[in-house]
Amino acid sequence: MNPPDFPPPKKPRRSRAELKELMLATGLEVLGQRDAPAGHDTLTYKAVFDRLADEHGIRVTHASVHERIWPTQRAFQLDVLRRMAEQLPAETFLSESGAAATVVRDADLSRPDGQRRATREMIRVSCNADMAEPDITLSVYRSIRMVLLKLSKSDPDYDSLAAAIEDTRRDLSARYAALFGQLVEALNLRVQPQLGVSLDDALHLLFTQVVALADGYGIEPDRAAMFKLPTGPDGQLQEWHRYSWSIWAAACALLELDGDLPDSERLLSAVS
Repeated sequence: MNPPDFPPPKKPRRSRAELKELMLATGLEVLGQRDAPAGHDTLTYKAVFDRLADEHGIRVTHASVHERIWPTQRAFQLDVLRRMAEQLPAETFLSESGAAATVVRDADLSRPDGQRRATREMIRVSCNADMAEPDITLSVYRSIRMVLLKLSKSDPDYDSLAAAIEDTRRDLSARYAALFGQLVEALNLRVQPQLGVSLDDALHLLFTQVVALADGYGIEPDRAAMFKLPTGPDGQLQEWHRYSWSIWAAACALLELDGDLPDSERLLSAVS
């Protein structure tokens, strides 16, 4: 006698918390696989469901997440973007092999002209690189703003989304300002005292400039943005992106060399 055919045991149903983590992790995969900068428009429930099915063999339905975990698809999009923002800045920003750290490590910082050159070169190299490839930080910034811009202020989600976006902006700014602070310390710089602002405030302001300038160049790329200046050793020509030069100008307006120096030698913009 043949044994009875029993149906295969059912897999336990995922809890809401497990399903939420699965959706968020896969949402990050969707954003990470895109060639264009991360954006919320293509970060749909369907895009995540399709990736779960195609890449992981997992079937998730609209009804299992909509109104059960997120009240709207916009709320899901913002949750993914916030999760991505929590992972920024990338570890490579100040890693030993990163552009900024490499320039600072290899520089002669024993003299003012070496500090100026290192600061200028660090900005040139790292900012040129930012323009060569889409910067994920700016993409996340842009995307979370666009979520809010597409909402009416009468929308019941508006206040909570606006608060979440402001929290994300403030947190990212603080973390990047802390990284800038590490570079300032390594290069022996300080905020210009006549400005009457703290170093922390100055670095937050600098980060705001970085975001605004890069955002502008990212939205409307300039084909003639690259140009050459004699900023290399012994006046050699070096390639600059207009964005990089703008960030250098902003740094010169906020920071100066620290230490026991006459005021005439403190300017970052001094020729060296």
